[in-house]
Amino acid sequence: MKKSILLCCLLLVLGTVGGETVWAEGSRDPVPYSPEEFPAWAHALRRGEIVALGLFPFVFLFSSLAYDTFRFAASGGNPNYAPGPFQSPGASPLSTQERVGVLAVSISVSALLAFVDYIIETRKPVDRRSHGNPQDSH
Repeated sequence: MKKSILLCCLLLVLGTVGGETVWAEGSRDPVPYSPEEFPAWAHALRRGEIVALGLFPFVFLFSSLAYDTFRFAASGGNPNYAPGPFQSPGASPLSTQERVGVLAVSISVSALLAFVDYIIETRKPVDRRSHGNPQDSH
C-alpha cells in the first residue's frame, strides 16, 4: 500500500515537472503582448481600474479630512469634533452612517476622476508609429 502511494506521488511529481519539458510548445521565453492582442476597450478599462484604485487612498484621506473639518466647524469648534490628527483621546468617533458616507463619496470621486481620465485619453490624438507612447514621437 505504501509503495503504491509512493509510486503515485513520484509519477505525479515527474509528470508535472518533467511533462513541461516534454510537452511544452516552442521556447520557454516570455513573449511580449502585441498591440492587437487586446481590444481597445480592455486597455481603457484596465487604465481606468488602475487610476481609480490608485486614487482611492488619497481621495479617502482628503474626503475624511474634509468631512472632519466640516463637522468640527458645524459643531462651533467643539474640541470633541476636531479633525482626524487633532482629535483628543475622548473625541466622539464617526457614526457608522457617517463612515459609510465618507467611503461612498471616496469611491464615487475616484470613479469620477477615472472617467475624466478616460475622456481626456480618448480625445488625445494618437501617433500610430509610436503605438500611443508620447516619448517615442521625439
